[in-house]
Amino acid sequence: MGEYKRIILLRHAPVKKQYLNCFNGWIDIDIEIAYNDKKVNNLKKILRNNNFDKVYSSDLIRCKNTLKLLEFEKFEVMKEFREIAFKDFAEGKNFDDIQKSVKIPDNAFDNIEKWSDFIAKESYEEFIKRIKRGIEKIEGKNILLCTHGGVIAVFAHLYLNQNLLSKKINYLDLLVINDSLKQY
Repeated sequence: MGEYKRIILLRHAPVKKQYLNCFNGWIDIDIEIAYNDKKVNNLKKILRNNNFDKVYSSDLIRCKNTLKLLEFEKFEVMKEFREIAFKDFAEGKNFDDIQKSVKIPDNAFDNIEKWSDFIAKESYEEFIKRIKRGIEKIEGKNILLCTHGGVIAVFAHLYLNQNLLSKKINYLDLLVINDSLKQY
């Protein structure tokens, strides 16, 4: 992994209404937002003033179409920056629907690893390793990466020593990592 001056992480635009507040991992759903949305226009202005060496995206349509919405024509697609893969009973479903279909173990909320073991196809450790493989592949000193809330939370944990896993990362939010990507 090279040294980076700055990486800007962007969470994709809002998804279609029926998928809001759901566990959307590898389900390939599109965004649903007005082209003239105020936040989109503000982001265009902010991001246009950056001279990105490289722009990257998760391979899922919601990230690719977010970059297109923001008028980025060239970007590299990377599967490593997908959201965590959820089990079939959870994928695309909200918490209430999951509770109706399966019994949630009492210890599922003890820590992120136990929650991941319950709800995800890949372990939390595998998820982090996948993201690290992607980080090893990215190039440039000024980077934009459009990805998912879980991926952004892992970056914050690894490189900013912040725990964003229990906090909601809103659609179209940015997280900036300056100077270099050094792990804590």
